[in-house]
Amino acid sequence: MRKYFFILAVFSLLVSCKEKEEGNGLPAWLQEKIAADEADIAADTQTYKTLGAWIQFTYRHSTYFEYHNMIFSSLPKVYYNEGGEMNFALPEYDEYQKGKCCKVIVWKGDGYIDH
Repeated sequence: MRKYFFILAVFSLLVSCKEKEEGNGLPAWLQEKIAADEADIAADTQTYKTLGAWIQFTYRHSTYFEYHNMIFSSLPKVYYNEGGEMNFALPEYDEYQKGKCCKVIVWKGDGYIDH
């Protein structure tokens, strides 16, 4: 009986790891935005989107995403993991900016320079 349980546990672990790799761990809405950015860049290699990046942060044990662009990002757009945009005029935005951590660049255009 233990042998079957062990085999089932290993199989479940392998399947769940494969699903995460295939999905890239990014929400579907973000994958769509990245695909759209890549299509725009393919259509026009001089577009400002080559200077952009999608960056993941953690704040209060939740995942957030920011779109940075070297031209337009004095106040970068912040998105909740579910896809809604955080309002930059609310105190929540300032609190998030002060407390965010764990920066991970999940996608960047060819011209993006990380600073």
